[in-house]
Amino acid sequence: MTADTPSSSAADSAINSQDADHSGEIEYRHLPERVKRAIRHRQDAGEILIGRVQLAVVSLFGTLQLSDIG
Repeated sequence: MTADTPSSSAADSAINSQDADHSGEIEYRHLPERVKRAIRHRQDAGEILIGRVQLAVVSLFGTLQLSDIG
């Protein structure tokens, strides 16, 4: 590289500064509020579904364990 050639553009540096966190969280600041609410609603519904599946699996294994003891 030469001295007058920039190593990265302004857009690249902005992207790199956002990616520097690496927390795994997606930032939704630029989205409209209705989209944020829809995303939150879907995430909540997914968590409820996962909770119900976990409860079913624990109940199944508990039932199998109890039937094996008796």
